Amino acid sequence: MSDAVLLSVAALTLLVLAIELREWKPKKNKVWLIVAFALLLRLTLPQEILGIDEIHQVKIVKNLMETKFGEFSTGPWPPGLHILALPLAVLLNNSWLALKIVNIILSSLSVYLVYVLAKELKNETAGLAGAVMLAILPVHIKFAGMAFLETASVFFLLLSFILYFKKHVAFPLALSYFVFTRPENYLVALVFLVVAHKQIIKDSKNPYWIFLFLSILICAFLSVSYGPNDEYWNLSYYNATKLFIEKVKGNLFYFFNLRQFSPVVSIFAIFNLKKKKEILLPLLFLFGLYTSYHFGIFTSFESLARFSLTISVLIVCLASLFFDSKKKLALLSLVLLSFPFTLQFIQSSSPVSEALEIIKSDTKLQTTELKIYSVASSLFEMVYPDKARSGEPSHTSFILSQEDFVTNSMNPEPYLLECETLTVWNYNLSYNKHLNFYEFDCS
Repeated sequence: MSDAVLLSVAALTLLVLAIELREWKPKKNKVWLIVAFALLLRLTLPQEILGIDEIHQVKIVKNLMETKFGEFSTGPWPPGLHILALPLAVLLNNSWLALKIVNIILSSLSVYLVYVLAKELKNETAGLAGAVMLAILPVHIKFAGMAFLETASVFFLLLSFILYFKKHVAFPLALSYFVFTRPENYLVALVFLVVAHKQIIKDSKNPYWIFLFLSILICAFLSVSYGPNDEYWNLSYYNATKLFIEKVKGNLFYFFNLRQFSPVVSIFAIFNLKKKKEILLPLLFLFGLYTSYHFGIFTSFESLARFSLTISVLIVCLASLFFDSKKKLALLSLVLLSFPFTLQFIQSSSPVSEALEIIKSDTKLQTTELKIYSVASSLFEMVYPDKARSGEPSHTSFILSQEDFVTNSMNPEPYLLECETLTVWNYNLSYNKHLNFYEFDCS
C-alpha cells in the first residue's frame, strides 16, 4: 500500500476531526489545577529508559521531514503520532524532542479527558476523582515524555469514548484516528463496534463512518502484511495460549502492586465492572491481547512496561465512576496515601538510569538527538529477550555486525560514532570501527 495513501487518509481524518471539534471550548474549572499538577509531575519526574521502538518512531518522523515516503514503512506503525509531531519537529529540527513534547501535552490533556468522561457518565465529583487518579498514575507519568505511541493512543481512545457517550457526530473520526495510533488498535475498534452496534445502527447516516472503515482496512492490511517480517509477531500468534498462561498471574498482580499501581484504584474499578461494557470489553480484550504477546509483560527489571498503559487508564475510568457522591470522595484519600509509595518507585534509580546520567555528562556520546544507551539496551532485548524481561543475569557475549543493525532498521553509525566502549548495567558494548562489528559483553 502506498505510504502517500496512508498518510493522506490519516491527515485528512485529523483535519476533519479538528474542524468538527472547533466549537468545543473547555470551560474554566478547578480541574485545570489538577491538569497543571499532572503536567508538573510529567516534566519533573524521571521518565523510562529509551527503547528500540523509540528509535523507529524518531526515524519515521525524520523520514517525513525529509519527505522520504519510500522509507516511511519501517514497521507496522501507523502514522498518527508522527503526523502530530511533524510540524514541531520541522520547527525544532529535532524529531525526538518533538515527539517527547507532543506526548507530554497529550498525557496531561488526557487527565482532562478522564474528567470529562467521568462527568458525562456520572457527575462532577466522579470527574474530579478520575482526574486526580490519572494525574498520579505511575505508568502514565513514566511514559509521558517518551517517543512511544501509547500516550497518543490513550488520548484518542478517551476522546472516542467521550464523543460516543455524547452521541457526537465526530465519534467515528476520533475512533478512526485512534486506529491510526497503534498497530493493534484496529482490533480494539472492531471490538468497540460490536459492543456499540445498536447506537451505530441508529447513526448509520453519519457520513464519517467511511473514515473509520477506511482506517480499519488500511491498518489491518499494514499489520497483517508486516507479520511475516517479525519472528516475535509470529511467535506470539502460534503460542498465544501458552504465553497467556505463563504471564497472566504476573500481569494481574501488577494492578495490586502498591509500588507500581494503586490496589485501591483496582478495587474501586471492580465495583463498576458491569456498569459500562463499552469500556470494560475493550479493557478485557487488550489485557488478553497483550498478555498473549511475546513482549507483553506489564513489569520488567523492577520497572514499568508500556503495555500496561492503556489498560491502567481504562481501570482509572471505571474506578472514577465509584465516586458518585461527595461522601465517597473522602475515600479518594486512600489513593492519595498510596502515592508516596509509587512516587518512591518512580524516583528510584536503576543501573540503566544511572548509566543515563553518565552518558548525559559525556560529550563524546552526544552525537545525535538519540541517547546512545538506548542502542545497548535494545541490543540486549533483541538478542536475549527472555533474560531481558526476567532480569536474569547473563554471563556471555555476542557480536553483531552492521548488517544485523540494518536488518533491525537501525543504522548504528550515528549512534556509536566516536564511542569505543560503553558500560550500561554491567554490560560492555564495544564497537570496532575498522572491523565494523559490535561486541556486547554481559559479564
